[in-house]
Amino acid sequence: KLDAKKNVANIWASLDGEISVDDKILDKMGNLRIVMYAKIVENPYLVTSMKIDKGTAMHVVTDIHQELREAGALRVNYCAKSGQ
Repeated sequence: KLDAKKNVANIWASLDGEISVDDKILDKMGNLRIVMYAKIVENPYLVTSMKIDKGTAMHVVTDIHQELREAGALRVNYCAKSGQ
């Protein structure tokens, strides 16, 4: 469980590889590093919450991980639906 929403950045990845951070769609994967680095500088306690569609290709998830590493966003939470 995450303590405070102000310390959470939400990343969504869709089936077609579309990525958004806090409801803002990114035009390319490389922008994820830039956006997340700025968020980490602003709030060093930030946790990244990843929500990935079930059928999303694993390479997209791997690319997201790499971008987060490059940005220094190393605190990651994974969200999943239960019961389906």
